[in-house]
Amino acid sequence: MNIVITGSTRGLGFATAQRLLADGHSVTICSEDDADVERALGSLQQAGHAARGIRCDVSLDEDMLALLHFAQDGGRSIDAWINNAGMPGITGRTDQLPAHYLQRLIDVNIKGTCLGSVHALRAFRSQGYGRLLNVVGRGARSPVPFSNSYGPSKTWIRSFTRAMASEARGSGIVIGTFQPGLVHTQLTTRISVVRGHEHRTRALPIAQRYLGNPPEIAGACMARIITGAMRNGKAYRVPVLRSALNRIRTPPAEVAIVTSVIEPEVDPETPRTGG
Repeated sequence: MNIVITGSTRGLGFATAQRLLADGHSVTICSEDDADVERALGSLQQAGHAARGIRCDVSLDEDMLALLHFAQDGGRSIDAWINNAGMPGITGRTDQLPAHYLQRLIDVNIKGTCLGSVHALRAFRSQGYGRLLNVVGRGARSPVPFSNSYGPSKTWIRSFTRAMASEARGSGIVIGTFQPGLVHTQLTTRISVVRGHEHRTRALPIAQRYLGNPPEIAGACMARIITGAMRNGKAYRVPVLRSALNRIRTPPAEVAIVTSVIEPEVDPETPRTGG
């Protein structure tokens, strides 16, 4: 299969690419940073994998079209597309979150998934087949107070994907979501918190230790889904109960969490108050 994965030069996307390449599939990786693309390609090539990669800012329509055409180079069809690119959340009260961060999160998580889905579906409609998998996460099903940025973006992705799946019935196109759970990546181990809300992240090291998985586990799961008997409209997720019970019996090593504390943002001329 010829498969495109956005946000795939590190973490979950990179682990998924590794698994797919090892299984003999063709994979196009991308990142918004040229150096990340070159580093990831070099690592894959050292492992004997002939991956292809391109710089792509998923929030820019021209970049997403360039990614599409790059993956189709030589007249190849795209069999599957995974929208994995995403930005992490910031822990804090909604009105304290930096406006520039909120805008970028919307651009990457929502706009990026939207553009990737639209261009992939247009290619699939032309071919008469194709598979689309959009990655969701914590907050996709219910609100998460003091984490009111990342979660709502995943709620949007879930609703957006379910609607597309309904539209695709009987077309030969299969569309679904994938919930990887807690994964040991920069998205969850390098966190930002608004000053005064540090206590809200105290349980994260324990959750990561007992509920989290290395990216290779979630990546292998996503690779099996996108290449296996994928069902239209299904919400896939990484099983966590059995592995969590095993970790309770035999505790794994602690997962290092790096926390960055940021100052709460207020509008100019707005007087600061307590709380």
